[in-house]
Amino acid sequence: RSIEVHLCDQSLELYDEVIQFEIHHRLRSIELFNTLEELKQQLRKDKEQVLGLLA
Repeated sequence: RSIEVHLCDQSLELYDEVIQFEIHHRLRSIELFNTLEELKQQLRKDKEQVLGLLA
């Protein structure tokens, strides 16, 4: 199993690093996108939702 974590507005090199995080909320189930633009649009929506949850 795997999990995908996005760090909003961060530019960090974390490959091969051990990190800890807490899961506060599940955003959505896995989705398949037909185009890169659809994926980008969903990621923008996800970010808006996360920022709203953290506000």
